[in-house]
Amino acid sequence: MSCPLCHYPKCATLDSRGYHDADVVRRRRECISCGYRFTTYEQVIIRGDIVVSKRDGNREVFKLSKVENSLRMALAKRNVTPERIERIAQAVAETIDFGADGAAGKTARGHYRLVTSAHIGQLVMESLRELDPVAYVRYASIHRRFHCLADYQRLLDTLA
Repeated sequence: MSCPLCHYPKCATLDSRGYHDADVVRRRRECISCGYRFTTYEQVIIRGDIVVSKRDGNREVFKLSKVENSLRMALAKRNVTPERIERIAQAVAETIDFGADGAAGKTARGHYRLVTSAHIGQLVMESLRELDPVAYVRYASIHRRFHCLADYQRLLDTLA
């Protein structure tokens, strides 16, 4: 790790501990040359992992549970079994994993695939459109950030 201040290539690790969840390690470091102290956060990305690029520019590792939760919310009080929700989420993950349209490529080392949250949302919406029109409208209103009734009307016109 090089120093962010003087760019000296060696720094000492003063402290290491888990951060929030077990996947992230917080390290307190000190530059051997200038003595500048700084903090780094490390996260392991296993070869083949999918990283999601969010609307706000942040990136995070793809989690199937997030897709399942969004499907559960859209399908709340609809006649769809939990097993069906899991199958839909798995189908979305497999589509992403096998490099469908939303994949932006790999890093120089090829450690992970980058996919946009918009692409994941589009895949979920396509699945919901076929399964349940009410859940489709619920999900689309959040995913597309509807602001007025006209937004809903345009979507409903595509269903008719």
